[in-house]
Amino acid sequence: MPDDPMRRPDPDRDASALRNALPTSRHAEMVVDSLGALLGERAVIQTAGAGTTTTIYYRDREHDDWVVPWPVVRFARGQRLGWVQGGEGPPSNAPPPARDAVPPRLAGVMPGELEVHHGGFVFTWTYGTDGRIAETCRGHPVERLAELARATTDTRGNPVENLIDYLATLDPGWLGSGRVHRPVPSPATIEGPWRLALAKVRDAIFDGHVSGGARWIAIDGFAASVLCAGDTRDNAIARCRDEIARVRPVPPPPEPPPELPPEVEAELGAPGGYFMITAPGADTPPGVAPTPENTPIAIVELAPLPAEPPPFGAWMHVLDEHGSAAHALLRRDEHGFTLAGRDVLLRIDAAELDARLDAADRRSAATHDMLRAREWPADLPPLDSLLCRYELDSRGSAELALRGTSQQHGFHGHALRGEDVARGVVRQRWMTRG
Repeated sequence: MPDDPMRRPDPDRDASALRNALPTSRHAEMVVDSLGALLGERAVIQTAGAGTTTTIYYRDREHDDWVVPWPVVRFARGQRLGWVQGGEGPPSNAPPPARDAVPPRLAGVMPGELEVHHGGFVFTWTYGTDGRIAETCRGHPVERLAELARATTDTRGNPVENLIDYLATLDPGWLGSGRVHRPVPSPATIEGPWRLALAKVRDAIFDGHVSGGARWIAIDGFAASVLCAGDTRDNAIARCRDEIARVRPVPPPPEPPPELPPEVEAELGAPGGYFMITAPGADTPPGVAPTPENTPIAIVELAPLPAEPPPFGAWMHVLDEHGSAAHALLRRDEHGFTLAGRDVLLRIDAAELDARLDAADRRSAATHDMLRAREWPADLPPLDSLLCRYELDSRGSAELALRGTSQQHGFHGHALRGEDVARGVVRQRWMTRG
Protein backbone atom coordinates (compact mmCIF):
# COMPACT_ATOMS: atom_id res chain seq x y z
CA MET A 1 0.00 0.00 0.00
CA PRO A 2 1.51 3.39 -0.98
CA ASP A 3 2.45 5.75 1.80
CA ASP A 4 -0.13 8.49 2.36
CA PRO A 5 1.59 11.75 3.39
CA MET A 6 -1.61 12.89 5.09
CA ARG A 7 -1.38 9.95 7.48
CA ARG A 8 2.13 10.85 8.64
CA PRO A 9 2.45 12.87 11.86
CA ASP A 10 2.57 16.61 11.13
CA PRO A 11 2.52 18.51 14.45
CA ASP A 12 1.44 21.84 12.99
CA ARG A 13 -1.32 20.35 10.84
CA ASP A 14 -2.56 18.06 13.63
CA ALA A 15 -2.55 20.82 16.25
CA SER A 16 -4.45 23.10 13.87
CA ALA A 17 -7.07 20.40 13.30
CA LEU A 18 -7.62 20.02 17.05
CA ARG A 19 -7.71 23.78 17.53
CA ASN A 20 -10.45 24.08 14.90
CA ALA A 21 -12.40 21.14 16.33
CA LEU A 22 -13.13 23.01 19.59
CA PRO A 23 -13.28 26.69 18.60
CA THR A 24 -15.03 27.96 21.78
CA SER A 25 -15.16 27.08 25.45
CA ARG A 26 -18.75 25.92 24.95
CA HIS A 27 -17.45 23.15 22.66
CA ALA A 28 -14.89 22.21 25.32
CA GLU A 29 -17.56 22.13 28.02
CA MET A 30 -19.69 19.88 25.79
CA VAL A 31 -16.77 17.41 25.66
CA VAL A 32 -16.54 17.31 29.46
CA ASP A 33 -20.28 17.03 30.14
CA SER A 34 -21.02 14.52 27.38
CA LEU A 35 -17.99 12.35 28.17
CA GLY A 36 -19.02 12.08 31.81
CA ALA A 37 -22.55 11.11 30.78
CA LEU A 38 -21.32 8.56 28.24
CA LEU A 39 -18.91 6.89 30.67
CA GLY A 40 -21.50 6.68 33.44
CA GLU A 41 -20.24 4.62 36.39
CA ARG A 42 -16.89 4.08 34.71
CA ALA A 43 -16.02 7.74 35.34
CA VAL A 44 -15.01 9.33 38.62
CA ILE A 45 -15.70 13.06 38.32
CA GLN A 46 -14.16 15.48 40.79
CA THR A 47 -14.84 19.21 40.93
CA ALA A 48 -12.94 21.90 42.79
CA GLY A 49 -13.22 25.61 43.46
CA ALA A 50 -17.03 25.55 43.72
CA GLY A 51 -17.33 23.89 40.33
CA THR A 52 -14.79 26.03 38.48
CA THR A 53 -12.60 22.99 37.76
CA THR A 54 -13.72 19.52 36.64
CA THR A 55 -11.45 16.47 36.37
CA ILE A 56 -12.49 13.10 34.94
CA TYR A 57 -10.72 9.92 36.04
CA TYR A 58 -11.48 6.38 34.85
CA ARG A 59 -12.08 3.33 36.99
CA ASP A 60 -9.89 0.27 36.62
CA ARG A 61 -11.41 -2.03 34.00
CA GLU A 62 -10.91 -5.20 36.03
CA HIS A 63 -11.45 -3.88 39.56
CA ASP A 64 -14.04 -1.12 39.20
CA ASP A 65 -13.91 -0.08 42.86
CA TRP A 66 -10.34 1.11 42.21
CA VAL A 67 -9.48 4.30 40.31
CA VAL A 68 -6.66 4.99 37.84
CA PRO A 69 -5.19 8.02 39.67
CA TRP A 70 -4.25 10.22 36.72
CA PRO A 71 -6.80 12.23 34.73
CA VAL A 72 -8.00 11.87 31.17
CA VAL A 73 -9.75 15.27 30.97
CA ARG A 74 -9.43 18.47 33.02
CA PHE A 75 -11.44 21.64 32.44
CA ALA A 76 -11.35 25.06 34.14
CA ARG A 77 -14.15 27.60 33.80
CA GLY A 78 -13.27 31.29 33.89
CA GLN A 79 -9.52 30.78 34.29
CA ARG A 80 -6.53 28.68 33.31
CA LEU A 81 -5.87 25.32 34.92
CA GLY A 82 -2.43 26.45 36.04
CA TRP A 83 -0.34 29.55 36.53
CA VAL A 84 1.79 31.04 33.76
CA GLN A 85 4.53 33.63 33.87
CA GLY A 86 3.86 36.55 31.56
CA GLY A 87 6.27 39.16 30.29
CA GLU A 88 5.92 41.18 33.50
CA GLY A 89 4.30 40.90 36.90
CA PRO A 90 3.72 37.76 38.98
CA PRO A 91 2.44 34.44 37.55
CA SER A 92 -1.28 34.43 36.81
CA ASN A 93 -4.07 31.99 35.99
CA ALA A 94 -6.05 34.72 34.22
CA PRO A 95 -7.23 33.88 30.69
CA PRO A 96 -5.76 35.55 27.59
CA PRO A 97 -7.44 38.76 26.39
CA ALA A 98 -10.19 38.73 23.74
CA ARG A 99 -9.23 38.86 20.09
CA ASP A 100 -10.06 41.77 17.81
CA ALA A 101 -13.02 40.20 16.04
CA VAL A 102 -16.77 39.83 16.28
CA PRO A 103 -17.66 37.86 19.46
CA PRO A 104 -19.15 34.38 18.89
CA ARG A 105 -22.94 34.14 18.82
CA LEU A 106 -23.11 31.14 21.09
CA ALA A 107 -24.69 30.99 24.53
CA GLY A 108 -22.59 29.96 27.50
CA VAL A 109 -19.14 30.92 26.20
CA MET A 110 -16.61 31.98 28.83
CA PRO A 111 -12.87 31.96 29.44
CA GLY A 112 -11.42 28.57 30.30
CA GLU A 113 -8.94 25.82 29.56
CA LEU A 114 -9.28 22.17 28.56
CA GLU A 115 -6.64 19.45 28.86
CA VAL A 116 -6.84 16.00 27.29
CA HIS A 117 -4.37 13.39 28.57
CA HIS A 118 -3.58 10.37 26.41
CA GLY A 119 -0.78 7.96 27.21
CA GLY A 120 1.41 10.56 28.91
CA PHE A 121 0.66 13.05 26.10
CA VAL A 122 -1.23 16.26 26.92
CA PHE A 123 -3.01 18.65 24.55
CA THR A 124 -4.36 21.95 25.89
CA TRP A 125 -6.96 24.35 24.51
CA THR A 126 -6.95 27.81 26.18
CA TYR A 127 -9.90 30.16 25.68
CA GLY A 128 -9.70 33.94 26.03
CA THR A 129 -12.03 36.34 27.79
CA ASP A 130 -14.40 36.19 24.81
CA GLY A 131 -14.63 32.39 25.06
CA ARG A 132 -12.85 31.77 21.76
CA ILE A 133 -9.75 29.68 21.29
CA ALA A 134 -6.68 31.79 22.02
CA GLU A 135 -3.84 29.29 22.52
CA THR A 136 -3.06 25.62 22.21
CA CYS A 137 -0.18 23.65 23.69
CA ARG A 138 0.90 20.21 22.54
CA GLY A 139 3.11 17.61 24.14
CA HIS A 140 5.09 14.62 22.89
CA PRO A 141 5.25 12.19 21.21
CA VAL A 142 3.95 13.52 17.89
CA GLU A 143 2.41 10.11 17.17
CA ARG A 144 -0.08 10.66 20.02
CA LEU A 145 -0.94 14.08 18.66
CA ALA A 146 -1.56 12.60 15.20
CA GLU A 147 -3.71 9.82 16.65
CA LEU A 148 -5.85 12.29 18.59
CA ALA A 149 -6.24 14.56 15.54
CA ARG A 150 -7.22 11.69 13.23
CA ALA A 151 -9.76 10.34 15.70
CA THR A 152 -11.34 13.78 15.98
CA THR A 153 -11.36 14.90 12.34
CA ASP A 154 -10.82 11.90 10.02
CA THR A 155 -14.20 10.27 10.60
CA ARG A 156 -17.67 11.33 9.59
CA GLY A 157 -19.72 13.32 12.02
CA ASN A 158 -19.20 16.24 14.35
CA PRO A 159 -15.59 16.64 15.60
CA VAL A 160 -16.87 17.20 19.15
CA GLU A 161 -18.80 13.94 19.08
CA ASN A 162 -15.85 12.15 17.47
CA LEU A 163 -13.53 13.32 20.25
CA ILE A 164 -15.99 12.25 22.94
CA ASP A 165 -16.41 8.79 21.41
CA TYR A 166 -12.65 8.39 21.09
CA LEU A 167 -11.91 9.44 24.68
CA ALA A 168 -14.51 6.97 25.93
CA THR A 169 -12.51 4.10 24.39
CA LEU A 170 -9.25 4.97 26.16
CA ASP A 171 -7.81 2.89 28.97
CA PRO A 172 -5.42 5.12 30.92
CA GLY A 173 -4.55 2.18 33.16
CA TRP A 174 -2.12 0.76 30.60
CA LEU A 175 0.38 3.46 31.58
CA GLY A 176 1.19 1.83 34.90
CA SER A 177 -0.03 -0.31 37.79
CA GLY A 178 -0.80 2.53 40.21
CA ARG A 179 -4.38 2.39 41.52
CA VAL A 180 -6.26 4.04 44.39
CA HIS A 181 -9.21 2.81 46.43
CA ARG A 182 -10.99 5.75 48.08
CA PRO A 183 -13.93 4.61 50.23
CA VAL A 184 -15.34 8.13 50.72
CA PRO A 185 -14.75 11.49 48.98
CA SER A 186 -12.29 13.83 50.63
CA PRO A 187 -11.02 17.38 50.08
CA ALA A 188 -7.82 15.91 48.61
CA THR A 189 -7.62 15.15 44.90
CA ILE A 190 -7.68 11.60 43.56
CA GLU A 191 -3.98 11.99 42.78
CA GLY A 192 -3.17 12.94 46.37
CA PRO A 193 -3.08 9.44 47.93
CA TRP A 194 -1.24 8.12 44.86
CA ARG A 195 1.52 10.74 44.96
CA LEU A 196 1.92 10.25 48.70
CA ALA A 197 2.14 6.48 48.24
CA LEU A 198 4.51 6.66 45.27
CA ALA A 199 6.98 8.79 47.22
CA LYS A 200 6.80 6.34 50.14
CA VAL A 201 7.40 3.29 47.93
CA ARG A 202 10.35 4.94 46.19
CA ASP A 203 11.88 5.77 49.57
CA ALA A 204 11.28 2.24 50.88
CA ILE A 205 12.83 0.60 47.80
CA PHE A 206 15.90 2.85 47.85
CA ASP A 207 16.37 2.36 51.59
CA GLY A 208 16.20 -1.43 51.21
CA HIS A 209 12.90 -1.88 53.06
CA VAL A 210 11.23 -3.75 50.16
CA SER A 211 12.56 -7.21 49.37
CA GLY A 212 13.50 -8.08 45.82
CA GLY A 213 10.88 -10.82 45.82
CA ALA A 214 7.93 -8.48 46.55
CA ARG A 215 5.38 -8.36 43.73
CA TRP A 216 2.72 -5.96 45.04
CA ILE A 217 2.92 -3.04 47.47
CA ALA A 218 -0.09 -1.51 49.27
CA ILE A 219 0.12 1.78 51.21
CA ASP A 220 -2.37 3.80 53.21
CA GLY A 221 -3.35 7.07 51.53
CA PHE A 222 -3.75 9.18 54.66
CA ALA A 223 -0.19 9.31 55.97
CA ALA A 224 1.75 6.64 54.01
CA SER A 225 2.72 5.20 57.38
CA VAL A 226 1.50 1.68 56.53
CA LEU A 227 3.34 -0.17 53.75
CA CYS A 228 2.76 -3.87 53.14
CA ALA A 229 4.20 -6.17 50.49
CA GLY A 230 2.66 -9.33 49.14
CA ASP A 231 3.23 -11.99 46.52
CA THR A 232 -0.25 -11.28 45.09
CA ARG A 233 -2.43 -8.20 44.78
CA ASP A 234 -5.08 -9.53 47.15
CA ASN A 235 -2.49 -10.56 49.72
CA ALA A 236 -0.85 -7.12 49.80
CA ILE A 237 -4.23 -5.35 50.11
CA ALA A 238 -5.43 -7.68 52.88
CA ARG A 239 -2.24 -7.20 54.87
CA CYS A 240 -2.47 -3.43 54.43
CA ARG A 241 -6.08 -3.34 55.66
CA ASP A 242 -5.18 -5.38 58.71
CA GLU A 243 -2.29 -3.08 59.51
CA ILE A 244 -4.44 0.03 58.97
CA ALA A 245 -6.94 -1.34 61.51
CA ARG A 246 -4.08 -1.76 63.98
CA VAL A 247 -2.15 1.50 63.34
CA ARG A 248 -5.13 3.74 62.45
CA PRO A 249 -3.18 6.29 60.34
CA VAL A 250 -4.50 9.84 60.21
CA PRO A 251 -3.82 12.66 57.72
CA PRO A 252 -1.29 15.24 58.87
CA PRO A 253 -2.85 18.50 60.10
CA PRO A 254 -3.10 21.20 57.43
CA GLU A 255 -0.19 23.57 57.37
CA PRO A 256 -1.12 27.12 58.41
CA PRO A 257 -0.35 29.96 56.00
CA PRO A 258 3.25 31.10 56.32
CA GLU A 259 3.96 34.05 58.57
CA LEU A 260 5.46 36.68 56.31
CA PRO A 261 7.88 39.32 57.53
CA PRO A 262 6.46 42.87 57.30
CA GLU A 263 8.84 43.80 54.49
CA VAL A 264 7.60 40.84 52.44
CA GLU A 265 3.92 41.61 53.11
CA ALA A 266 4.50 45.19 51.98
CA GLU A 267 5.73 43.96 48.58
CA LEU A 268 3.17 41.15 48.16
CA GLY A 269 1.59 41.51 44.72
CA ALA A 270 3.56 44.63 43.85
CA PRO A 271 5.38 44.78 40.49
CA GLY A 272 8.67 42.97 40.93
CA GLY A 273 7.73 41.97 44.47
CA TYR A 274 6.68 38.75 46.13
CA PHE A 275 3.60 36.78 45.12
CA MET A 276 1.59 33.89 46.58
CA ILE A 277 -0.07 31.02 44.69
CA THR A 278 -3.00 29.07 46.16
CA ALA A 279 -5.11 26.22 44.82
CA PRO A 280 -8.74 25.32 45.64
CA GLY A 281 -9.63 22.08 47.39
CA ALA A 282 -12.04 19.51 46.03
CA ASP A 283 -15.76 20.24 46.33
CA THR A 284 -16.46 17.67 49.04
CA PRO A 285 -17.46 17.87 52.71
CA PRO A 286 -14.36 19.04 54.60
CA GLY A 287 -14.68 16.57 57.44
CA VAL A 288 -13.69 12.96 56.69
CA ALA A 289 -13.37 10.83 59.82
CA PRO A 290 -9.93 9.12 59.67
CA THR A 291 -11.29 5.68 60.48
CA PRO A 292 -9.82 2.46 59.06
CA GLU A 293 -12.97 2.08 56.95
CA ASN A 294 -12.44 5.53 55.38
CA THR A 295 -8.70 5.16 54.76
CA PRO A 296 -7.67 5.27 51.09
CA ILE A 297 -5.25 2.61 49.85
CA ALA A 298 -2.85 2.84 46.91
CA ILE A 299 -1.26 -0.15 45.22
CA VAL A 300 1.58 -0.73 42.77
CA GLU A 301 2.94 -3.85 41.09
CA LEU A 302 6.65 -4.70 40.91
CA ALA A 303 8.06 -6.88 38.15
CA PRO A 304 10.49 -9.69 39.16
CA LEU A 305 14.09 -8.53 39.35
CA PRO A 306 16.49 -9.98 36.74
CA ALA A 307 17.84 -13.41 37.58
CA GLU A 308 21.31 -12.80 36.13
CA PRO A 309 24.01 -11.49 38.47
CA PRO A 310 24.50 -7.71 38.21
CA PRO A 311 27.77 -6.47 36.65
CA PHE A 312 28.10 -4.17 39.66
CA GLY A 313 26.10 -3.20 42.71
CA ALA A 314 22.61 -4.67 42.98
CA TRP A 315 19.41 -4.74 40.94
CA MET A 316 16.73 -2.30 42.06
CA HIS A 317 13.19 -1.35 41.01
CA VAL A 318 12.59 2.22 39.80
CA LEU A 319 9.05 3.56 39.37
CA ASP A 320 7.77 6.20 36.98
CA GLU A 321 4.92 8.57 37.83
CA HIS A 322 2.31 5.95 36.86
CA GLY A 323 3.84 3.10 38.86
CA SER A 324 5.40 1.35 35.89
CA ALA A 325 8.45 -0.51 37.21
CA ALA A 326 11.80 -0.74 35.43
CA HIS A 327 15.07 -2.28 36.56
CA ALA A 328 18.30 -0.47 37.30
CA LEU A 329 21.67 -1.15 38.90
CA LEU A 330 22.46 0.63 42.14
CA ARG A 331 26.01 1.08 43.37
CA ARG A 332 26.73 2.96 46.59
CA ASP A 333 30.11 4.37 47.60
CA GLU A 334 31.53 6.94 49.99
CA HIS A 335 30.82 9.74 47.49
CA GLY A 336 27.13 8.93 47.02
CA PHE A 337 25.63 6.48 44.54
CA THR A 338 25.22 5.67 40.84
CA LEU A 339 21.96 4.28 39.43
CA ALA A 340 22.10 3.03 35.84
CA GLY A 341 19.16 1.92 33.73
CA ARG A 342 19.36 -1.57 32.26
CA ASP A 343 19.36 -0.23 28.67
CA VAL A 344 22.48 1.81 29.38
CA LEU A 345 24.52 -1.31 30.03
CA LEU A 346 23.55 -2.71 26.63
CA ARG A 347 25.63 0.09 25.08
CA ILE A 348 28.24 0.88 27.74
CA ASP A 349 30.54 -1.56 29.50
CA ALA A 350 30.10 -1.32 33.27
CA ALA A 351 33.84 -0.76 33.70
CA GLU A 352 33.65 2.36 31.48
CA LEU A 353 30.57 3.93 33.04
CA ASP A 354 32.31 6.27 35.50
CA ALA A 355 34.70 7.53 32.83
CA ARG A 356 31.82 8.31 30.48
CA LEU A 357 29.91 10.12 33.23
CA ASP A 358 32.99 12.20 34.05
CA ALA A 359 33.39 13.01 30.35
CA ALA A 360 29.76 14.16 30.19
CA ASP A 361 30.41 16.44 33.19
CA ARG A 362 33.43 17.98 31.45
CA ARG A 363 31.49 18.59 28.23
CA SER A 364 28.69 20.23 30.18
CA ALA A 365 31.06 22.41 32.20
CA ALA A 366 32.52 23.72 28.94
CA THR A 367 29.14 24.87 27.61
CA HIS A 368 26.80 25.22 30.61
CA ASP A 369 27.01 25.96 34.30
CA MET A 370 24.83 23.18 35.71
CA LEU A 371 27.48 21.90 38.11
CA ARG A 372 28.18 25.25 39.75
CA ALA A 373 27.30 25.48 43.46
CA ARG A 374 24.26 27.68 44.04
CA GLU A 375 24.12 30.59 46.42
CA TRP A 376 21.96 29.68 49.41
CA PRO A 377 20.76 31.56 52.51
CA ALA A 378 23.01 30.82 55.49
CA ASP A 379 20.03 30.38 57.85
CA LEU A 380 18.60 27.44 55.84
CA PRO A 381 19.87 23.82 55.88
CA PRO A 382 22.92 23.65 53.61
CA LEU A 383 22.80 22.24 50.09
CA ASP A 384 25.02 19.19 50.50
CA SER A 385 23.78 16.82 47.78
CA LEU A 386 24.18 17.16 44.00
CA LEU A 387 21.96 14.93 41.83
CA CYS A 388 22.89 14.65 38.14
CA ARG A 389 20.71 13.09 35.41
CA TYR A 390 22.29 11.71 32.24
CA GLU A 391 20.76 10.39 29.03
CA LEU A 392 22.07 8.15 26.30
CA ASP A 393 22.86 9.84 23.00
CA SER A 394 19.78 9.64 20.76
CA ARG A 395 21.89 8.71 17.72
CA GLY A 396 22.65 5.28 19.13
CA SER A 397 26.23 5.89 20.28
CA ALA A 398 27.63 5.00 23.68
CA GLU A 399 27.92 8.67 24.73
CA LEU A 400 26.07 10.08 27.73
CA ALA A 401 24.89 13.70 28.04
CA LEU A 402 24.21 15.59 31.27
CA ARG A 403 20.55 16.66 31.06
CA GLY A 404 19.90 18.21 34.45
CA THR A 405 21.11 18.73 38.00
CA SER A 406 19.53 19.54 41.33
CA GLN A 407 21.10 20.56 44.62
CA GLN A 408 19.37 19.81 47.88
CA HIS A 409 19.83 19.14 51.56
CA GLY A 410 20.26 15.41 52.08
CA PHE A 411 18.91 12.84 49.67
CA HIS A 412 15.72 10.77 49.58
CA GLY A 413 14.67 7.94 47.30
CA HIS A 414 11.46 9.66 46.27
CA ALA A 415 13.60 11.94 44.08
CA LEU A 416 14.40 8.95 41.83
CA ARG A 417 12.00 9.02 38.87
CA GLY A 418 11.80 5.97 36.66
CA GLU A 419 11.56 8.29 33.66
CA ASP A 420 15.11 9.52 34.41
CA VAL A 421 16.60 6.07 34.89
CA ALA A 422 14.93 3.81 32.31
CA ARG A 423 17.30 4.92 29.52
CA GLY A 424 19.83 6.90 31.48
CA VAL A 425 21.89 7.27 34.63
CA VAL A 426 21.38 9.16 37.87
CA ARG A 427 24.45 9.97 39.96
CA GLN A 428 24.38 11.59 43.39
CA ARG A 429 27.44 13.10 45.02
CA TRP A 430 27.84 14.62 48.47
CA MET A 431 29.05 18.20 48.32
CA THR A 432 31.15 20.00 50.94
CA ARG A 433 28.95 20.40 53.97
CA GLY A 434 28.87 23.56 55.91
